[in-house]
Amino acid sequence: MLECVVMGRYPYLKNFERYSAKDFDIALTSMTRVGLSGFENRIISTLSTGEAARAAFARAITQDAPVILLDEPTSALDPKHAIDMTSLIRQLAGEGRLVILSLHDVNLAINHTDRLILLKNGRVFGETHSSILDEAMLCGLYDNPWEIWSAGGGDKLVAIPGKI
Repeated sequence: MLECVVMGRYPYLKNFERYSAKDFDIALTSMTRVGLSGFENRIISTLSTGEAARAAFARAITQDAPVILLDEPTSALDPKHAIDMTSLIRQLAGEGRLVILSLHDVNLAINHTDRLILLKNGRVFGETHSSILDEAMLCGLYDNPWEIWSAGGGDKLVAIPGKI
């Protein structure tokens, strides 16, 4: 699997140049950051869907691009790894990278992002800071009632869809 992750360094190679020890070190660091330390010798086709998703994210981190676009990066992950992934995404943003991601998980979005752009039927439905997303916006977005509660001592929000 290390060979797949180090491919993120490909844009930095000149014609016919091989990956350097530094490239492999960067790839190994990325694998550690996504929780795949010890998977270096695994064959990519033997990975679970979630492990493969984390390997792809490790390759993206290895590329060291200033902008990262992610489409549903947590869709194949169990809750623990989804939280770990969104926490790492937040760390990358804190390191100065611009991270844009699409999420369907409302709770991950409101607790692990800063700014939300809500899309409905291919158009912008609204924009807000994640901390001030309200039930009316979610109701209009999903055509379904929602409740938003404070949790975790007030530092987390929980959004729960209701019935019409």
